[in-house]
Amino acid sequence: MFRRAFSRYPLYARCAALALGLIAAALTALLLPDSRHTYRLTDGSVYQTLRTSETNPQTVLELAGRPLLGSDRLSVQSQPGTTDLQIHRARMVSIQVDGATIMAECAADTVGGVLEAMDITLGEEDILHPSADTQMQDGMTITVVRVEHRQLVTEQAIPCQTLTVLDLSLPVGESRVDDEGADGLSRTTTYITYEDGEVTDHRQQTEIITMPRARRVSTGITHAALEGTATLEVYQPPRAPASSSKPSSSSSSGSSKPSGGSGSTAGYTNAAGVSSASGGVLTTSSGETFSYTKKLSCSATAYTTEGFDEKHNASGNIARVGTVAVDPKVIPLGTALYIVTDDGEYIYGYCIAEDTGGAVKGNIVDLFFNTLAECYAFGRRNCTVYVLG
Repeated sequence: MFRRAFSRYPLYARCAALALGLIAAALTALLLPDSRHTYRLTDGSVYQTLRTSETNPQTVLELAGRPLLGSDRLSVQSQPGTTDLQIHRARMVSIQVDGATIMAECAADTVGGVLEAMDITLGEEDILHPSADTQMQDGMTITVVRVEHRQLVTEQAIPCQTLTVLDLSLPVGESRVDDEGADGLSRTTTYITYEDGEVTDHRQQTEIITMPRARRVSTGITHAALEGTATLEVYQPPRAPASSSKPSSSSSSGSSKPSGGSGSTAGYTNAAGVSSASGGVLTTSSGETFSYTKKLSCSATAYTTEGFDEKHNASGNIARVGTVAVDPKVIPLGTALYIVTDDGEYIYGYCIAEDTGGAVKGNIVDLFFNTLAECYAFGRRNCTVYVLG
């Protein structure tokens, strides 16, 4: 009936009415608000965009056919007109930590995120493999190694040595204690590193806290007896022949004690104290003479091979008493020397420069002793080095 009635109107009137209807519909669409919202969904390598009036993200995921499963995690970031939904799918992971293996399903993106989600805390020295920023993969194994450092400090007395000084002013057979001496003290720090309870590093560092002071005893002796020091248990380095020529290398090879010597802790005494060193000739109190080309003021230290497997020096010879380490730029290897400490307590005597050392630089000589105890007793002393010619 409406159609029949509408057809009665002229064609132009019907067109006008239809146009007015379309305009009204458009105005209605513009004036009424659109209740739909845009969602941008990310699920691994899959991206989707949806427009829906649903406001619950879980419902939106179901509409998209991508619901959360198990331990999956959803992150939501909203902005005007658009909401980003990102699905973090749970993956199986094996975590080896504190002596146990933990199997877990976790939706974290990185190894560090897995540890955070599992409430596993790393110490400053702990080792993590793979690194915290490594992207998670299904079936990945994460290893946490617990690292612990410990220090153990021990102190030990360094026994003082007895220094026997042969004194021509005392009657033969009479002795006098000039200094009772004192023990020294060393401190050893042991550094131990544990990884998961197992020792992986063990280092020790020893320092001398107090140097021992030698017990000094004077013993009477005659000039005649000095000529036979080999029978008096006085331990001396081998001596050069009494000539002005430079000794051959074979003359320095003897490191044994003089005949009849017992090697007592009398050490190197001033029994052969230098009585004169003028005019290029060195004369000892026993009457021996050595010509020298120059004398050097040096700092003397002590070293030993006691406790070490390697006994050879830089010249390829066995390190022994009567050989010393030098800086070849100052004293060439093979040079014959005569060394006396400035305090008069030690006369190392005739020796050969055969060794070098990383700390032996400039006017420093490192004297070889048979034992560590002798090295402790000697310490560091100023000395005069006569370069024999």
